[in-house]
Amino acid sequence: MRVTDTFRFATAIAGVIVTILTSAESRGVPAPNFDADSTGQQNLNAYLTTAAEIKSRLYETPQARVRVPSTAGPPVDLMLHHGGAYSSREHARLEGRVRDGAVLILLDSHADLMDQVGLAPRPATLEEADRIEYDIASHIVPSLADGLINEIVHIGNRRLDWEGRLPAHVPRVRKMWVIQIRDATGVEAAVLLDGDRPTSADALTRIQPLLARREKLLESVLARTQPSLDRRRRSAEGLRVVGLQPTPVVVRTTFPDDLPDFSGDARSLLLDIDEDFFVLRPETEPAAEVDRAEVARDVEQTIGRLVERGIRPGSVSIALSPGYTPEDQMTYVTAALLAALEQGGVSRYVRLPVDRVALEINDRTGDNLPEIQMARAAAQAVEHDATRISEALALCSGVIDRHHVAASAQQRRGWARSRFVTTGNPEWPWQPSPVVVQQRELNGVAEAYTLRAMLFVQRQQYKDALQDLFTVDEHYSDAYQPVSIRQFSKAAGWIVGHGWEPRTSQQRTGRLLQVLASLLLRAGALEREPFYRAWTAGPRDRASEFLSDVAELGQSDAIVRHTKLMEKDREALADGSDVMTRMLAWLSATLETERRAFRARMGVR
Repeated sequence: MRVTDTFRFATAIAGVIVTILTSAESRGVPAPNFDADSTGQQNLNAYLTTAAEIKSRLYETPQARVRVPSTAGPPVDLMLHHGGAYSSREHARLEGRVRDGAVLILLDSHADLMDQVGLAPRPATLEEADRIEYDIASHIVPSLADGLINEIVHIGNRRLDWEGRLPAHVPRVRKMWVIQIRDATGVEAAVLLDGDRPTSADALTRIQPLLARREKLLESVLARTQPSLDRRRRSAEGLRVVGLQPTPVVVRTTFPDDLPDFSGDARSLLLDIDEDFFVLRPETEPAAEVDRAEVARDVEQTIGRLVERGIRPGSVSIALSPGYTPEDQMTYVTAALLAALEQGGVSRYVRLPVDRVALEINDRTGDNLPEIQMARAAAQAVEHDATRISEALALCSGVIDRHHVAASAQQRRGWARSRFVTTGNPEWPWQPSPVVVQQRELNGVAEAYTLRAMLFVQRQQYKDALQDLFTVDEHYSDAYQPVSIRQFSKAAGWIVGHGWEPRTSQQRTGRLLQVLASLLLRAGALEREPFYRAWTAGPRDRASEFLSDVAELGQSDAIVRHTKLMEKDREALADGSDVMTRMLAWLSATLETERRAFRARMGVR
C-alpha cells in the first residue's frame, strides 16, 4: 500500500453519497429494509438513518469520534479505525464509568495484541485522551500496561468460523506477563511474555528474542510494501526494564455459547466491537454474500448472549473498520448493533424530535497546533485566492516564531528515531505510535516551514524557499505530517482514514530539487542542459510541467512512471526514456556536491 493524500476528493464524494442516502430517508424515501420478523427485532429500520449518518460523518472526517449519548447505561462510542478504542476506554475511566483491573470483552476477527509500540503517557484529562490514537493492531496492549485491563475475553464468531476455531487460534486460556521497557531516547514500550514469572534480573534477556523477531518482521514487511519509506536504522540502544506487573494478564478465547458468567463479578467490564467480527472469515477475507437479515440476527443473538451472561459494560466502543468490513455491509451492521445494544438493555439512547437518535461529534483536531490548522487553511485558500498569500505567510511565520524552541528540543530528544515508533500494523505505516504524533510543536514547525516554502515559490522568492526547505531538512527531519487515506483493499473495499507519515529523506530531497530547479530555470542555467532542452522541445512550452514533475522526484516510483510516459512522447524527447533518470541524477549531484558553494552564492545561511 502506498500512503498518499490525494484521495480526499474521492473521500468527500463517498461522504456526499451516504449523506444523500441519509437525506432521502429523512424525506420519506424508503431506506434499505431488514426483515424484522426474521431477526426478531422490532423497528430495526429506525436505526438505519442513524447508522448512515455515522458512517457519513466518519468518512468525511476520519479522525473524528461519534458518540451516541445515553440516558441509562454507557454511551456508545463509534470510530472509523479500531485504534481509537484506547481513547474511548480512557474516556470511560476518566468519566468514572470503569476502573483499573477491568475485563475486556472483545468481539473482533483479530486479536489486536501487537506489542512493542511506543507508549504515550497515560492521559490525565479528557483532552489528553482525545489526542491519543494507537494503530488498529496495538490499541489493547497500552491498556494492559496502564493497568486498566487485566483480563481479555476474545470471542469468535461460530457462524463464520467454518473450521470450528477462532481466527488464527483455538479456544484456550493464556497467561502473559507485561514487561515495560525504555530505550535510550526515552520512549517506553510494553512486551508480552509467556511462561514463568519474569524477574528484574532475567526479564531483559528473555524478551531479546521477541524484540529481534519483531524487528525482522517489520523490516521485511516495510521493505516489501513501503520501499519509498525512509530506511534509516531505528535506535535499539540502552534498553532497560522500567516495569514488571505483579500478576499476569489472562486471555480467554471462546465462542458466545461458551462464555463464562460475569453476573457476580465485581470488576468493571469493557465491551469493544469490531464490525468485521460479523462479516470476516478466519482467512481475513469477507464472507460470501450474506443475507442482511442473517447478519442482523447474528448481532442480536451475540449481544443477547452477552447480556445473558451478566455482561453489563461501563464502556462500549464500535469500530467500523473500512478495509476489513465491506462497505455494503457497514451501515447494516452498525444499525443492527445499535438496535441490539438498546433493545438488550445495555444502553438507552438520547432521542431527538421525531424519534431520531442523538449524536455527538468530536472532530479530534487536538493533535495539531491550533495555529498550524489556521496556517494550513490559509495556504489552501491561496490556491483559489492569490490575495491571501501575505496572510498565509504571516500565519506560517507565527507558528515558527512561537514554537521553534520547543520543536528543536523535541528534535534533539530523538523520539522519532526509536525502534518503537513504527506502527503495530506495518502494512499501514500511516498509523504510527502516538509518541511521534504528540510532538505537536516539532510537527507544526516543520509543516509551517514547508508551507511557507511553497508560498515563496509562488512569489518566485526561490532563495527564501530554499532556505526554509534546508532548515526542515537539517533541523526538523523527525517531523511527521498528517495524511488523508483512501486506498483500495482487495479484501474488503476501500480503506479510508486519517493518519501520519514521516517526512522521508526522499520527500525532502524532492522538495529541495523542485526549488533548485525553479531557481536554475529562472537564472537561465537549466536551459543550457541537453536533457532539459529535450524535455521542453516541441510546439508548446513545458516548463511548468517540468517543475511539476520535479516535485514528485523524491518518490522512487515517480521516476519509473515518468519514464514510461516519456517513452510515449519520443517526438518531444530526443533522448527517449533516459531523460528523467539523467535529470534526477544531475539535480541530485548538483544538490549534494555544490551545496555549500550554492548556498554561499545565494546568501543562504
